[in-house]
Amino acid sequence: MATIHTASVTTTAGSSTLPSAGIYQPGSPTNRFRVRAIEVFAEAATAVTEYALRRITAIGTPGSSQTAFPHDPSDTAATAIVAGTWTVTPTFTSGSLRKFPTGAAIGAGLMYRFPPGEGFIIPKTAGNGLVVVLSAGTGQALAVNFEWEEIV
Repeated sequence: MATIHTASVTTTAGSSTLPSAGIYQPGSPTNRFRVRAIEVFAEAATAVTEYALRRITAIGTPGSSQTAFPHDPSDTAATAIVAGTWTVTPTFTSGSLRKFPTGAAIGAGLMYRFPPGEGFIIPKTAGNGLVVVLSAGTGQALAVNFEWEEIV
């Protein structure tokens, strides 16, 4: 089971319908994956906002994809895709997995880290994933990091 991460996804201000960043399954997924860590930090000192972590079942149009790095360079390449700010709304499931505020300071944010063997499972179905989306306030630029395990 490979553990993989992305360097920070720097986003533009998302909205309540256009995610700031996310991780999702490609068109023909070969693995499930478990999201083990999510880090979200403000890139500007604009205002206090609230973000939500939500599941998606169809990707819409995500922004540029980010390079994924296995922790062990001998592991196979990642199949999950991490992307920045969306331009077309994905299909959300109802409700939020988590909601969290970010302060009005550069670097304000949070880190969710799950114990080994725990985290959010993303099924082996095209378009499934997790996104960070504005819940309340005015969207701002974010730095978002994901770490996950590919489950064969």
